[in-house]
Amino acid sequence: MAGGAWFLPFNAWWLFASALARRSPFLVATIPFLLVILMERLVFGTYFIGRLLTQHVVTSGLQLENIMGSATTDGTLPGNVDLFMNNPEMLMGLVIAGIMYPVIVWLRNHRFEI
Repeated sequence: MAGGAWFLPFNAWWLFASALARRSPFLVATIPFLLVILMERLVFGTYFIGRLLTQHVVTSGLQLENIMGSATTDGTLPGNVDLFMNNPEMLMGLVIAGIMYPVIVWLRNHRFEI
């Protein structure tokens, strides 16, 4: 459950890109991130957004282990669930996904009218 919830914003973004694209949903999903990272580098000279995305993806296993406990524990202790729900990244991801899913459903239903 924790892994699915951790990647929920990515799943919502992939579904959004799939609903938005008539062809090549992979390009629709990746090009905006690449353009934002490139523009940030050219305009500000920083790598903040790129580091934020890679840190979220690469260290997700370590962060989930810190949140839910190690593989030897069952992760059902109230303290672990409390840490899981008090993680700001997790809560922000749930909010983003909660906003995106109704938009995705609307877009899927009205895609050919656009």
